[in-house]
Parts: sequence; structure tokens; C-alpha cells
Amino acid sequence: DTSLWKKSIIESFFCTIPFLLAALLVKLWLIHTVPRLANAPLFEMGIGAVPDVLSESTRFLTSWAIVAYILTSPIQEFIFRGVIQSTLHRFLVVKNRAWVSILVTNLIFVQAHFYWNFYLFLLIPGMTWSWLVIRHRTLIGASLSHMLVGIWTFFIVGLNP
Repeated sequence: DTSLWKKSIIESFFCTIPFLLAALLVKLWLIHTVPRLANAPLFEMGIGAVPDVLSESTRFLTSWAIVAYILTSPIQEFIFRGVIQSTLHRFLVVKNRAWVSILVTNLIFVQAHFYWNFYLFLLIPGMTWSWLVIRHRTLIGASLSHMLVGIWTFFIVGLNP
């Protein structure tokens, strides 16, 4: 049913906007509170560098890192929400099994990202992506939101792990 994935995509864009704004606000806060970041640009447009001074090799690496992120985001969504969450949702015999499956899945999702300094922040977008998957029964919207949030956060705003 095409209406399910279309609704999922539209709703995911509205759910993505607060996360994009949150990443921007975190970067602003860091610039104003961490002395070594006082002169950092708000937008870095690459892997830790200002666009004007990106070398050819850094541009190449950034391009491939973005491609890798685009490819791995749907894989992560498939593993965490398509396999783990859906299996828990199907087999749990507790009250509010949807929310229990969402919470357990996202606690695992956060732990899989332990290398990131703000990894607990991932609990909120992860819960949103899980809710989108349960609501629309498709991974498309969650995958697109995951890609947009990651590309914005890591490659445009420059909040890198």
C-alpha cells in the first residue's frame, strides 16, 4: 500500500525537524561554553574542517563517509527496528508490548553507539524512529529521518564522535 509509505515519509520529515534544530542548538551551546570551541564555525560542512580549507583528499573522504552513512542508516534501521523491535513486538506477552519493544530496542540501539560522546541523545530520535515504524509498518520514513539527522549532525553541523 503506497499510502502507508507516503504518510511515513511525510510524518518522518516533521519528526526530523526538531532533531535538526536540537543538533544546531547543541553546537551553539558548545561554541559558547567550551573555550576550545569558541571560534569554531556553526556549520563545518565536512569532517571537522571549514569548507574553504578542505583539501581534495578531505573532500573525497567526506564524500565517501556520507555515502557510507547513507548506506548504513537503512541497514541499522532494518536490524534494530525491522528485526529486533518487530520480533520483540511479536513475541512479548506483556501489557503495552509496543512501548516495551520500542524501549528495549532503543536501549540496545544506544549501546551500539557507545563510541559517540552524546550517545544517550540517540535514545530520543531512536524512540521516534521506532514509533514511526510501529505506526506505519514500514522502515522508509525512519530510514530517511535517520539519514537526514546523521548527515546534518555529523557532516554539516560537525558534531562528530
